[in-house]
Amino acid sequence: MKAICSECKKEFKAVDPLLNHLKNKQIHGKTKKSEFKCAQIDCGIGFSDSGVFRKHLNIVHKIPMYESESEEHDTDEETGHVTKRLRIDDEPDQVAGPSRFPQIEEHENMQIGDHEEEGAKEEEYEECDFWEELGQKDALLSTIQAAGTSFVTYLHSLTSYNRSMVHELVKLIENRLLNPITDAICDKIKASIPAENQKMVLNSIKKATATFDVVSTEYKLVKYLKEKKIFNPPTLDEIDSYLEPKNDIDGASVQIVEKSIANVYIGLENFFKKFCGVEENLRFILEYMDKLNSSPDTCIDNFIKGVFWNLKIRNFEGKICIPYFLFADSFEVNNPIGSKTGKHALTGYYLNFPALPRHISGRVENMFLIQFAYSAVEKVYSNEDVLHTLIKEITYLETNPVTLQLNGQPVEVYFLFGGLRGDNLGLNSMLDYSKSFSANHCCRICNIDQSEMKISTRDDELLYRTKESYEAALENDSFADSGIHRNSVFNTIPGLHITDLKTVDSMHDYYEGFAHDAVIECLDYFIENQFFTLKDLNDHVKYFDYDCNESKNKPEPIKDISSSKLRMTGGQMKCFLENLPMMIGHKVPDCEQWRFLIGAIKIGFWIMKPAYTREDIECLRNLITENLDEYIRLFDTSLKPKAHFLTHYHLAITWNGPTKYTNTFIPEMNHKTFKQFASRIANRQNIAYSLAYKDQLSMAHALNENKSNLGRPFLEIGKGFFTQLSSIPIDHTLISVNDNDIAIEIINHVMLGSAKIKHTSILIEFCNDKYIFNEIKILLDIRMPLFLYVININMLIMINTSMDILLTQIIT
Repeated sequence: MKAICSECKKEFKAVDPLLNHLKNKQIHGKTKKSEFKCAQIDCGIGFSDSGVFRKHLNIVHKIPMYESESEEHDTDEETGHVTKRLRIDDEPDQVAGPSRFPQIEEHENMQIGDHEEEGAKEEEYEECDFWEELGQKDALLSTIQAAGTSFVTYLHSLTSYNRSMVHELVKLIENRLLNPITDAICDKIKASIPAENQKMVLNSIKKATATFDVVSTEYKLVKYLKEKKIFNPPTLDEIDSYLEPKNDIDGASVQIVEKSIANVYIGLENFFKKFCGVEENLRFILEYMDKLNSSPDTCIDNFIKGVFWNLKIRNFEGKICIPYFLFADSFEVNNPIGSKTGKHALTGYYLNFPALPRHISGRVENMFLIQFAYSAVEKVYSNEDVLHTLIKEITYLETNPVTLQLNGQPVEVYFLFGGLRGDNLGLNSMLDYSKSFSANHCCRICNIDQSEMKISTRDDELLYRTKESYEAALENDSFADSGIHRNSVFNTIPGLHITDLKTVDSMHDYYEGFAHDAVIECLDYFIENQFFTLKDLNDHVKYFDYDCNESKNKPEPIKDISSSKLRMTGGQMKCFLENLPMMIGHKVPDCEQWRFLIGAIKIGFWIMKPAYTREDIECLRNLITENLDEYIRLFDTSLKPKAHFLTHYHLAITWNGPTKYTNTFIPEMNHKTFKQFASRIANRQNIAYSLAYKDQLSMAHALNENKSNLGRPFLEIGKGFFTQLSSIPIDHTLISVNDNDIAIEIINHVMLGSAKIKHTSILIEFCNDKYIFNEIKILLDIRMPLFLYVININMLIMINTSMDILLTQIIT
């Protein structure tokens, strides 16, 4: 689009040539404070300042400030003069803000070009205009303010600072740091600067005091972020309203005021446009999906290789489709046992992309907030009321693509609902199944009754819930016979029926469910038979040499085994289970209970596998059946619902991919972040809105830095040092290097996704019904393409960075 002169309708390729044309004394003779009128089509807005007019043309009408060359020539038709004009290369216009400095009116070293005497006045005017513009916002000021803006948005992304604290800190830095330092510098060097250059040099130094001008207040910060289209404040999604009496300030009268009951909503389309508006994010997702689609169908290693997604995209052939999951869980931001218990209990609805490498999709920062609802409201209102706007937007996006930019070209992308994640209570509540697991039909996947559930160790395909059986149950309207409260609002989403959602949660089903109960039974048996005492066990728990990756999940000592509660989190339980055989294996003789315990722990390794073949899925199904049979036989007990849910894991993997990526270990870690920030907020008027607002400021910081959340490599190599190969005490034939005198790097650790491997780390294999423990002795980077070699005396471990897998090869 070209800039149009309002006086003579002449067109210009950029904004600055138009302004020079308007200000030329021999043409229109306008000054900086003259009235400027926008002549663009359907506009006509008037401006009293050339700077505001200039910004309007650039931001609203997308007209570039300058022409493409750094030096440009304008030919004036009225005078015939050619003016050579310098261009100022600065940051985006909105970074600079208004000038705080005196205008620089002259500069002796300014050389614009030689002109005829008639054009000298024009040259002088343009020279003045150049330095006037430089005084307002030059490259230096733009750079300084960009750094200040980045610093402020970073502070807003930290959980330890609330919004008022950030702005207080900014004022403190300005008043106690920037102003005194610049004043001291100016006083110190002023005498050394030639008089004719003092104004320019001192003003340039003083520009440091304008570091935070663009974001010095909440209003300015939000305005700046909105102009960059990286921030939208959350909205209040009203569910209902009520009238409440309220006393006047003097207490003389009572007024009736209307109060709203609302969710705090961020929105799906809003999020997709911001997050995938960063081209690196969109490109990364699409390239990884192409990589998955080109891999063999015999390996199920991601959600998009499952049955559900392949059924979903049958009607989207030739279109770009990206799946997303929604996760919901409740948490309490106040003291859960204090006087305010339950008042500020919230349910967070989060989004994540399953079609990503596991080391990226499994990170907390890649779980994105979409909505907050108050738990007290959810108890009173139906899912149709609470989720109305969210379901409406999901439905809209199923048939309406989002237009994004990829490689400089517009592309239409369909963001398709891939299902739900959550614990059993959360999923049953959202889908309007039974919220009580003592009900006769509490399973989401099958319609087995409670009596059969207690003894059934293998699922029955004839009992699977289907669309037909679901609709028949609704017609019968018998909750006791179906476990269905009402028709789920999720059934209104095009191409979806909730009987197709085969989601399971291994954290609650296995680690906090069946495995927890199985371990208690085994430990009770071992202690009762005096294989070891509870004190012996707790000593091992306390002093065991845990791996560096387990430091945050060290299990707590067990107070009373007879209480049937170990009181461990899911992460602690996982750590405890994986290390328990090494803690007590030397004390327990070979017996049925010991073999059962090993089998129960083995299930954990299988359900946390990153990829499955069809044979693996069947092996897992048989392993679970055998273990549940042994559990009932050895301990003369019945199965709880969580144990029954394990019988559906083979089906869940077939439909949704590895269960490792649908559990709730990572999503629940989001609660910790919000709880930390809530402790910094004094105002509890609408705690959900404050938390959501903070979350969006944090995201705006990442977008402001043009920072991709998805670019983290699978393999990251730590620090190291070089030595000669001959000095390393290993079998040199293990390495494909001929020269023993070659320099080779010994590194202290590598990161495989979120897992840290260093010397002394233990890699565990399960082979021929036996566990093989491999201790890492040394890590070598021999600069081979794609591979890092980790040496364990007689073992060569190759970490392939392109395939994103860990391979082991025994060397004989």
